[in-house]
Amino acid sequence: MVATLTTQAEYQALLTAVKEALWIRSILEELSFKQERPMIIDQDNKSTIALANHLVNHVHTKHIDIAHHFIRENIEENTIALQYCMTDDMKADIMTKILPFPKFTKCKKSINVQDMKNSQDIKNSEGTSQEKHTNDM
Repeated sequence: MVATLTTQAEYQALLTAVKEALWIRSILEELSFKQERPMIIDQDNKSTIALANHLVNHVHTKHIDIAHHFIRENIEENTIALQYCMTDDMKADIMTKILPFPKFTKCKKSINVQDMKNSQDIKNSEGTSQEKHTNDM
């Protein structure tokens, strides 16, 4: 039962991700950036991927049939594609979870986020601004 509930929750989250991907895709096309390949959506739940890729009629998934058909249609139309991603490699964790520093650093690097200044530059600029403030008085 827990696996079923997890799949249902993941599927609902996938539905939201698909809607967002389609919105981004439409904005890009409006800006004349033709989308020739499907947008890849990483998913760390294999049951959710299986449910999205195959027509499965199961008693525990009846209430997600409408979402299922919406996601399936977009997979078949090649507007989205699902890709398995191990839980440890989920880039979105940086936006959704409190992470230990090594995982935070890994996620930050995987989405190409870089520090604007290194810690020495920050220390120097803080000291300079404090000195300026003191001199202004």
